[in-house]
Amino acid sequence: PDWVVWRARPESELLEPLRNARHYALGWAGAMVVVVSSALLVLLWWLLRPLTLLQRRSQHLFDGALAPDIGWPGASGEIGALERVLQQVATQRAEWETLNSQLLGRLGLVLSAAPVGIVFTQDDRFELVSAELCRMFARSEASFLQQPLHVIFALWEDFEVFSEQKRLAFQTDQTYVGDWQMVRADGTRFWARLRCKPVDLGNLALGSIWTVVDVEKQKSVLEQLEWSATHDVLTGLTNRQVLQQRAQRLV
Repeated sequence: PDWVVWRARPESELLEPLRNARHYALGWAGAMVVVVSSALLVLLWWLLRPLTLLQRRSQHLFDGALAPDIGWPGASGEIGALERVLQQVATQRAEWETLNSQLLGRLGLVLSAAPVGIVFTQDDRFELVSAELCRMFARSEASFLQQPLHVIFALWEDFEVFSEQKRLAFQTDQTYVGDWQMVRADGTRFWARLRCKPVDLGNLALGSIWTVVDVEKQKSVLEQLEWSATHDVLTGLTNRQVLQQRAQRLV
């Protein structure tokens, strides 16, 4: 009974079950992590899919590639609320574009049928011109657009005086009216009457609207009438009235 029996065994053999149990536990834990992570990724993808679709649809919000009621994910919750807002914006944009298209079409008809030259200017450049203005100056519409306004004036000095007079008229809330000598594309000159008014008196940076009328014939007739009123038709000399006026100034 007092004897003690010892049995010697390798440490690796004793620890083998523990190692196997640890590897087994780690394997199951890794598998669970993979499964749970995959499930979470799938869940996140499913939850974020409406947001991704909404982002893709929003990229075509202003290009008109899709109809306002097509391509929306049909989500719920906060994403659904955002979707409804964006869909409303797209619908309103389509309505505004339709209205703007109609207005531009009517404006084009006005510009093509107007018997006087019409100009929309901004930053001292031509933004929009009518068909009559192109005919009046013997220019194409493309040669007018984005060109500086002084190209139609016969003299640069005239344009400077005109700009100052127009500025003063706009500052006093008045429509500018004046006659100036213009130049056509072929270099010929003629007299034209300009009538200018700002698009918005509160914001002159929005530009102005011009109407241009060829008054070359009226100028010639007026000059002829003025000449006939002060000269003798037979001799071409000034008449008695002019003689008295000039004599009075001299005296």
